Amino acid sequence: VCMVRESSGSQNGTSICLGRQREGGASSCSRSSTCGEAASHSCKPMGELDLGAFMKDFSEQGAQVAEARPGSKRAAHWREACGLVEDLLLGLQAHLPSLRVDARLATSAQGGESSVALTVHFAQAPIVGDIATRSRVGYQLYLSQELTFWVQHPHAGDGLVLHVSGLAFVPLKETGELREQLKATLGKDFSPASTYAWWEKHKEEVCPLKSSKLRWVIESILGLRSAQAVTPQKGKEKMLWGMMHTRTITMEGFNFAEQGKAGVRVTAMARAPSTPGEEEVAAAYGELIAQMPAHELSMGEYFMPSSMNWLRMHCSRELRQPGADPSKIKKLFSAARVWGPGKDGWYQWDDTWLCVDCRDAFGRVHEQGRTVWRLPGLAAGEPAVPPSSSRSGGWKGLLGLGGL
Repeated sequence: VCMVRESSGSQNGTSICLGRQREGGASSCSRSSTCGEAASHSCKPMGELDLGAFMKDFSEQGAQVAEARPGSKRAAHWREACGLVEDLLLGLQAHLPSLRVDARLATSAQGGESSVALTVHFAQAPIVGDIATRSRVGYQLYLSQELTFWVQHPHAGDGLVLHVSGLAFVPLKETGELREQLKATLGKDFSPASTYAWWEKHKEEVCPLKSSKLRWVIESILGLRSAQAVTPQKGKEKMLWGMMHTRTITMEGFNFAEQGKAGVRVTAMARAPSTPGEEEVAAAYGELIAQMPAHELSMGEYFMPSSMNWLRMHCSRELRQPGADPSKIKKLFSAARVWGPGKDGWYQWDDTWLCVDCRDAFGRVHEQGRTVWRLPGLAAGEPAVPPSSSRSGGWKGLLGLGGL
């Protein structure tokens, strides 16, 4: 780790870097740095980075910029923001330890404004985060070649914004093609009811149960026995209609703020639709969400807390409800420790089916993350328990409770 002192006008900035900076970056390890002439200028494997120390520096310097004084509300906001970043990076390190990266922490202060930015440049991209099927979110996480989180001063309002670039939610791959096929086939009759009827007739043809992640997510919702008992036909139609109207969401930030009795909540800042097609999809989705009664959201949170908090994060304005519970969002960004397929049925083809929390023999709940990080075309790193052990022992094996 090397310290590089930079100067910009009359203000001094400090960078902490791991490995070399990308070409065209603000600074790089050089002979004038304290690394000396023997400093390595090659990317480091993710597994070799001391992320604990890196995050400690980001947390401390960011707290100063965010004016997150101990005991203040903003300190709680900053703690949640740092937790999200740390959980994401630690998950990448656990699943893709050989992925080569450059990482940099930089501060700047100029003209009454200050900021702290943490940047990770990946040698390979995009990096895909496969969200567990039973989280029931119709997206994958995508990380671009350069991922940056930053906080800046001054702030707007009492909350805290964690800015981000290089992070997006991308709909499951069949979604866009299927939506266009439905529009072409149904024409003017393209509606929630007709879409659901068509799906029931053709779902195996367009989304084979052996291989379609979209099919698995839909089946995991409609197949819930507890949900089936309380979900009317209209509810099933609206669920599928919403799934057909997802679009790429390019994240620009996370806004952490106190929201009354709900406490600290997080809402998403995302890039606006950029094409007429995206605008049409976003309008249809927004109209659907705006019609969701509060009791449906509450009921959904009971059966599907991950997906409902994802919805709160992105659509709190349309829902006229508080944002998401930060702990639920951090869980979505966190890496799974155990995953693998189920024993029978279509679960046997879904290698994220076992990615859930578990209650042990003593009634204690053991939580884990919901994302499996992969490079396209390559498998993720091994889980804490190999998939074969997960299928037979699952969480009991991991916790040493196999005999209970």
